[in-house]
Amino acid sequence: GAGAADPSGADPSGVASRGASNASKDTRAEVLGDLRSAEKRRLADLDLEGEREIRGERVAEMSGNLAPLVDRLGRLLADLAPHLSRLKEEGTMPDLEDADAAADATDAAGTGSGTGAGTNASDAA
Repeated sequence: GAGAADPSGADPSGVASRGASNASKDTRAEVLGDLRSAEKRRLADLDLEGEREIRGERVAEMSGNLAPLVDRLGRLLADLAPHLSRLKEEGTMPDLEDADAAADATDAAGTGSGTGAGTNASDAA
């Protein structure tokens, strides 16, 4: 009948879609090739204009700006490591209310933690 399926199981539209897929792959490859060659030409032009020297100066400037941040991050991690280790050994979360009370008592006594974050009488001089 008219509604009967093809006994071979072949889909005649699949042949056309595979052909279209190959054509789109070829087009995509061609476009990517054009983009790559255009980028190579652009980089060559930039190098001719001294862009390499300018880029080197910018990298040096950005490195100078980034270095102190990375240093601070390293110090932060080094300061944090023993606290994380202690938490692992204890296996429980510290009671934050007790920690806040201890910090308030320390601040009131003016002893501070030695980090320079608090204000002592000697700092006012």
